Amino acid sequence: MGAAKVIAAFAKADKIVKGAKKAIAAYNKLGGKMSKVIDLLKKYVKKKSSLTKSQITALETFINEIGKSVFNIIGLGSCYALATTR
Repeated sequence: MGAAKVIAAFAKADKIVKGAKKAIAAYNKLGGKMSKVIDLLKKYVKKKSSLTKSQITALETFINEIGKSVFNIIGLGSCYALATTR
């Protein structure tokens, strides 16, 4: 039973790390500063058409990966995956 918990912990950590890498890549595409990300997020909410396709994709990736990471950290990752399956 102990080995199963260790394997599950490593799988969870792997998901978090992969999500963090994608979120960091998107964050860097958005300017690498939280103030820039927030400014772009405000534009996204108010007038999405004022952003480039690359900015929109990076914002959506950033938001998605941060959300997945949070759910994985609190142990609801599989619930999140089921809820967001297309």
